[in-house]
Amino acid sequence: MSSLNEVLAMAGLSEADIPRIVAALVLLVSLAIWKSIKPYHPPKNVPGPPCKPFVGVLHLIDKNWSTLPDFILSYDQKFALGEFLGDGIFTADGPSWKHHRKVASQMFSRNLMRNGTTVALRQVKLLVEKLDKLTQPSSTSSTVDMQDMFFRMTIDVFASIAFGVELDSILSDKPHPFAVAFDEVQNLSQKRFRDPIWRWKRNLQLTDAERRIRKGCKTMKDFAMEVIHSKRREASNNESMGPDLLSRFLDTKNPLDGEAPGDNELRDIVMNFMIAGRDTTACALSWTLYELAKNPEVCVKVVEEIQQVCNGGDAAASRSRTFSDAEYSYENIGNLTYTHAVAMEVLRLHPSVPVDIKFAVKADKLPDGTFIPAGSSVLYSPYAMGRNEKIWGVDAKKFKPERFVDDGKISEPSQYKFTTFNAGYRLCLGKPLAMLEIKLALAMLLPRFKFSIANGHKGGYQSTLVLPMAPELMMTVTKR
Repeated sequence: MSSLNEVLAMAGLSEADIPRIVAALVLLVSLAIWKSIKPYHPPKNVPGPPCKPFVGVLHLIDKNWSTLPDFILSYDQKFALGEFLGDGIFTADGPSWKHHRKVASQMFSRNLMRNGTTVALRQVKLLVEKLDKLTQPSSTSSTVDMQDMFFRMTIDVFASIAFGVELDSILSDKPHPFAVAFDEVQNLSQKRFRDPIWRWKRNLQLTDAERRIRKGCKTMKDFAMEVIHSKRREASNNESMGPDLLSRFLDTKNPLDGEAPGDNELRDIVMNFMIAGRDTTACALSWTLYELAKNPEVCVKVVEEIQQVCNGGDAAASRSRTFSDAEYSYENIGNLTYTHAVAMEVLRLHPSVPVDIKFAVKADKLPDGTFIPAGSSVLYSPYAMGRNEKIWGVDAKKFKPERFVDDGKISEPSQYKFTTFNAGYRLCLGKPLAMLEIKLALAMLLPRFKFSIANGHKGGYQSTLVLPMAPELMMTVTKR
């Protein structure tokens, strides 16, 4: 019995889980019998060139609009992320995806970008206030997990932009329950891709991980539904609706059925944009501080540009704890050319989404003649492409922001060379907001604080839906 308990403990199970394990084994045997009756034979001798990286033919995305919808997410991908993302833009295809994108594109108008600047400015001010308290008196340094700080900041920014609510994560000792559930469910859901029997574990609630996913999803759904019902009450009372994403979707109708979105659809929409806007930007900011700490000469140039553009060349003003919103206006942040190049270079080497994958609905052929059988996967890796010397030259692995500057202006590479934000009509809608948020945070933090790596971080990362640093980014923070 003791050996059985040891085996169960190693698998993260207990004696109470034995009935579920037996049930799962029965299902497994049943599946084996079914497969022996109805075996699946994968295609053999598929014509076409041998398998090779999906590099140099990404123009397929733009030049073959009609064939692109034939590349979709697999059923496994949708099902594994179903409780988390539902039927939002990340898991939708075809007409449903086009509807989600069309409505969401309205969010990133110039006026709404200005509102995003205001929201981000308010949250970064709180982060500066937090770091100020941690480094009192001025001669004191403090060790801070800056990745955690950025994840708190960006979820507050996007909760305001998407929901129109304040989570107050930055100044709190503990993160908001919604944020905790959001992180845990995302992390546990992506691990299903490496577990061939996760469906049985989920359906029978065999493991602690699956039970935590269900509990976390309930926490997120309860929070989202509370906000949605509040917004609906405001709309029914003819109250002025805010510029947040949720309010905008309340005023739309789905072209597929002509109906206004229901509560579950609204929840799915917001959750998808939360992960798109929050996690990716937090990862980018974390990697940016990491690279600036490793390349202090680049950090000096960034600080000098910020002082010149935002503070009129006044170094003392850039370190002031009193803020003028005019200094960090939408226009000023847009004029931070070298800082923009630094953010681009960080995202080239450390893309927030390291790989993208779709599955062919029917057989097709790439422009170079590569045959794609129906049901096969087509993927490309921005992480690998960003470090490829054939694409970026012999210095591809060097941190060199100057590659994105030409004659004092930003030099935007082809979307199919710099694939961090996808390309074509799948180009990330949130790119302008993400770049704005990154530059704004750097503009307010770097002239006021010095950051150095405290835990000897070697640039390791964690494999999730995005690319967070592992271990945490512990930094010594000192006032300038």
